[in-house]
Order: sequence, then C-alpha cells, then structure tokens
Amino acid sequence: MVSSRARVRVEAPCSTANLGPGFDVLGLALDAYRDIVEVSLEEGYGVSTAVKGPYAGELSEPPEGNAVTVIAEKALRECGFNGRVRIELVKGVPVGKGLGSSGASSAACALALNILLDLGWDEVKLIQLAMEGEYAASGSRHADNVSASLLGGLTLVGSYDPLEVVRLAPPEDLRFVVAFPWEVSSKRKTEALRAAAPRNITLDEHVSDLGCLAILIAGLVNSDPELIGKAMGKGVVEKARIPLVPGYFKVREAALKAGAYGVSISGAGPALIALTFEEAAEVAEAMKKAYIEQGFTPEVRVARPSCGARIIPEGGEEP
Repeated sequence: MVSSRARVRVEAPCSTANLGPGFDVLGLALDAYRDIVEVSLEEGYGVSTAVKGPYAGELSEPPEGNAVTVIAEKALRECGFNGRVRIELVKGVPVGKGLGSSGASSAACALALNILLDLGWDEVKLIQLAMEGEYAASGSRHADNVSASLLGGLTLVGSYDPLEVVRLAPPEDLRFVVAFPWEVSSKRKTEALRAAAPRNITLDEHVSDLGCLAILIAGLVNSDPELIGKAMGKGVVEKARIPLVPGYFKVREAALKAGAYGVSISGAGPALIALTFEEAAEVAEAMKKAYIEQGFTPEVRVARPSCGARIIPEGGEEP
C-alpha cells in the first residue's frame, strides 16, 4: 500500500469563501498565501507532527491536535496502515483571518498522504478527509475552503450528503485585494461567526440569496466585473456577520471609492476581499489607509485565482 517515495511534499493555496451569498457553497483558491506539508515514514506506529513557518506561532493547539494530525490519524485508521507517519507543516497562511488557513493545510495533507500511502482515493474522498481537519480546527465540516485549496479555481458545493463538488475555472484576469487587521484573531472566531448566521429565513430572503448567487457565479464564469460586484457582499449570512467584522464599513467604502467592483467578508473574516482589475494597487492602498485610520495594523495583498494543491518535486523548494 505504500508508494516508492521516501517522502512527499505538497503545497496548497489559501482560499476565500462565500463572497457574500455563497455561504458554505462557494470557494475560490487564491495565490496570496500557501501552506506546505511534507509527509514521510518513520519507525514505529502512529503520527508525529512538527510545525514551523512564518505563522506557526499563531496556532493555539499543540501539534497532536492540529488539523493535519487529525487527518493523518483518520487516514491511517481507514486504510489499516500500522506504521508511523511523520508530518512537517510549514504554516504560510495566516491563522484565523478568514483565508482558509486550516483548509490549506488540510488539503495539502490529504493529498500528500494519498500519494505517500498509495491510497488511490478520489477527489471526493480527499475532500471528505480534509473536512475532518476543518472540523478539528473550527468545529464545522464545511467543504468550501478545502475543496478550493485542493482542486484550485472556483469550487461549488452542490450537496453535502452525498458530497458533490464542481470545479470551474475563473477568468485569469480577475484580481482580488485581500486585507485584514493583525489585531483581530481568535481560535473561536469561526464558531462565533457561524453562530451569527440565521437558522431561519423567509422565502423572500431565500429567493434573493439564490438570485445573488446565480448572478455571482455568472459574473465569475463570464469575467463580468459589474455582475460580480452586484452580488458580492450580499446575502442574509453576510448581513448578520457585518457587525462582528472590525473596520468593515470604512474599509469597504474606501475600496469602492478607489475602483473596486465589489467587497465582501472573506470566509468568517476579519479579512475583507475586494474585486478589482487595473485598479488593484489603488484599491489596496485605499483599504490599507482605511484600516490605519481606524487604529489597526493592516496586511494587504493583491491576489489572483490559484491552481490547487500540487506536489513539490524532489529538489524543489524546501519546506
């Protein structure tokens, strides 16, 4: 069952989710940040995990409670492997910012294990495995971030039971500005933002959200920024979450004035994501300034849609 490889290294991009009306349904891989996971075999039994990288210190749980450890333990149980797997996670995606940090490491780990142990699992099985990492990190088995980080591009979750995910290739000319304040982060942030989502909505709200999601997808597929902008940031879940996202109103207003077509909360925040084209630098500067004026220390990056998780060849970049 084990492949001939002594070790496997995989990188996976960060992602944004929802974009307003696509709660738990829409994910988009971005090239702003990435995680790297290396898996190898050791003498003994079980799983050992080491974490390093620029954002390793932001992880609050010990290595044995990390998403990648949970994924590896589940994979070993399911395939009946009785050896020992060593995992090294290079944490390159900021934690707790709404950029699919646990989704990136979970996707990378799932693919790496699939190759190292020669499991032969398909994409749906790998997404389901990666969702266990999301559950360990956030208390929710949502598939939007992990599917985007694993498959790349734009992913749509059509059903959770059974799991059905569709991948679409977004236009290459799309540009997004990702911005967030460093001061805001919490391990329980995702749970709090999910708790804010309404459990019951009216039929009119349901129809409105479906319409916005349809417009958003059509705009993304057809590279129509005006359509995308009309739908970004809309939806009952987004509306309920806005009061919990620091700096939202002024940063959104600044981005739109600078030429952004639309702005939404990225995942569970606090990151905001703005759609732009040629005006990316101007929008980024405007969002940065708006955060600073409110007393925050911002991180701002211009990003493009990204490919999904990929193997780093031997002799490639070291983790």
